[in-house]
Amino acid sequence: MSSPAYLNVTFTFPDGNAFLTLHSNSDLLSAASPYFKSLFASDFSEKISQVPLTPIETLPITRTRERAFQDSDDEAEQSAPSTPPTAAYRVEVSETSFKTYQAVLHWLHTGQIHFAPLTSSRYPTTPSAGRAFTPAALTASPKSVYRLADFLVLPCLVSLTLDSIVRQVKVSNAIEELTSDVSALYEPLQAALLKYVAKNWREVKSSEGWKSLREKVLAKDDDVSESTLWICLQLLDLLSE
Repeated sequence: MSSPAYLNVTFTFPDGNAFLTLHSNSDLLSAASPYFKSLFASDFSEKISQVPLTPIETLPITRTRERAFQDSDDEAEQSAPSTPPTAAYRVEVSETSFKTYQAVLHWLHTGQIHFAPLTSSRYPTTPSAGRAFTPAALTASPKSVYRLADFLVLPCLVSLTLDSIVRQVKVSNAIEELTSDVSALYEPLQAALLKYVAKNWREVKSSEGWKSLREKVLAKDDDVSESTLWICLQLLDLLSE
């Protein structure tokens, strides 16, 4: 993103001994996200906003590490780090992908976003319905965007991202997605995936994904987590209705 004067928020992303930067506007962010509204309205933020366009301390954003999840965005293709300009607010983001934040900020500024295919999907990605095509550089993992949108309390983007994930679910990858770590953490996503599996159970139960999971459960495999067992119980309840 370019950084004209009205972009008074600089996001910095540590990258080795340097950092990558993104820029936005505090009023836009506050209007869109209760998280940012609270952040910029805090006592600490009020103090630093009295000294605009000067170097400031950082406001940390606490997030579960992207690297711990499947379908996280890869930073390897990003451009060389740049020195951030001074701004009224500087937000240091150390545990969320630069690429994910870039896509979400682009959506906030333009209403456009482009999702990459799920790792479990063999189908090519398509632009979000009703949205203009977004440059490939801003393509982001829908799971990564879903987590960040949920954290920032962006319900429209959560809904859009959830739709993108569900539209990429097929019989061949339904069980993998249903038992993923992201599904285990986010009830709306898990519910949507359970609904798909139950609706297409005749085909899903013959899939390699289900056969593999069934074998692991019966063998009491250590790789089967408690959350996966809980999901299986929920699926049985749905199928018995």
